[in-house]
Amino acid sequence: MLCAEDQLTPSATRPAPPAAVLEGLAGYVPAEVVANDGLPSAWGIDDAWVHRRTGIRERRRAAPGVSTGELALEAGRRALVVAGGAPVDTVIVATSTPDRPMPAMAPHLATRLGLSGAAAWDVSAACSGFLGLATAAGVEDAVAGVLQGCRA
Repeated sequence: MLCAEDQLTPSATRPAPPAAVLEGLAGYVPAEVVANDGLPSAWGIDDAWVHRRTGIRERRRAAPGVSTGELALEAGRRALVVAGGAPVDTVIVATSTPDRPMPAMAPHLATRLGLSGAAAWDVSAACSGFLGLATAAGVEDAVAGVLQGCRA
């Protein structure tokens, strides 16, 4: 949204917005691997069918009783280690399987990570949640670099 003042001020004279800096990036997946061949035969699909349509060869399954919040907590701890003590001002959780629909998971996660002063919110999305997360954080270029590194 532009205000009248913005419309009158040439963009070259406006200060640049502050940059978002991604200090720590990490993930966590459960140990149990479920390959496409391990999917129920009653579904009438096989590895080739799944891989051809999705590119997926395996997925991870959390142990019974392990919540999304617990997986996020471990990923958050790892990200803090990678960040090396850099200050954290925002926590964003991107998931389509929150522990509960309300309240959001991110504020609770931030508190569990000892980041009670950080802004925190959820991005509700499935596979594209990672991209929504990057957009919300303003770090699209950093994520693009990470993804490029994954393909190398």
